[in-house]
Amino acid sequence: MKILSAGQITGPPLGEHLVAVFGVGLVGGAICGELRRAGASVVSEVPINWREPLGVEGAVRQVCGAVQRHPVSRGDDSVCPRLSVVWSAGGAGFQSPVAEHARELEHFKCVLSLGERLAQVAPLWATRFFMVSSAGGLFEGQRNVGLESRPCPLRPYGEFKALQETALGEASALQSAFVYRPSTIYGHALKGRVGLISALLLNGMRRGVSTISGDPTTLRDYVFNLDVGHWIGSEILATGLEGERCTRFLVSGKPSSILEISRLAEELLGRKLYVSYQWAPQNALHNTYSQSIVPDGFRATSLREGMLSVLRGIKNAQG
Repeated sequence: MKILSAGQITGPPLGEHLVAVFGVGLVGGAICGELRRAGASVVSEVPINWREPLGVEGAVRQVCGAVQRHPVSRGDDSVCPRLSVVWSAGGAGFQSPVAEHARELEHFKCVLSLGERLAQVAPLWATRFFMVSSAGGLFEGQRNVGLESRPCPLRPYGEFKALQETALGEASALQSAFVYRPSTIYGHALKGRVGLISALLLNGMRRGVSTISGDPTTLRDYVFNLDVGHWIGSEILATGLEGERCTRFLVSGKPSSILEISRLAEELLGRKLYVSYQWAPQNALHNTYSQSIVPDGFRATSLREGMLSVLRGIKNAQG
């Protein structure tokens, strides 16, 4: 977890702006990078043991302490400092057992409690919440998902994402709340799970075998982590969103097959890949999205450009 200072809020009401990012992997790291490019500075970094029951509670208390220690010049309506809480954490995946998802839900609710806690101990502060959910988990198996589509989770991963969204919707102490539903996120990060694209490129460089739980024709929507980080970071820093509660899909709107991705990886690497498909794949359903749900102004990096960036990141990390 990182706490960043985004400095003075430029629009009314005036005040300082702190941002607490829970989960600094593929998405959270991109959000922090966007905030820092905009001038934010890291105040503190708090390691969290997600398997320790009090690990998240300790981090939440540190955020409360940072807010309480922060100087507030006046106690009138013209000053309204903000705390933006970002939930981009989550180690539980598609194949994780229910117990792991249940533990993650409790972690989420603990972080969500920051709204009520600060309303009591720091009433001048307005708490906003930015949650990274999962379109893939909520709409698994659905094609051309549009504004009329309804979530229908097929496994615990999606069911618990829905429970998190519900809990956020019921958190009345928050000034505003934003839910982001990205499709299949890819990118390069030192922390976090290794997805299909990173695995294909990394194993291709090493001349290793990539085992895929899917079918060559499986269609998915892929979105670059830096695009997601840019969009969420920009909304965190935006003014005029006070009191807003909304859900946004962060998707490219372009379906791509696993075969297309494999061939593009071969083109970028300049060699053939060694790929093994599971005989009974557990993650082979199509999942695509309509252009109609792409937010106005959201720019999705082309698959080729994004994969080339991932490849460069892998090479730089390996020296």
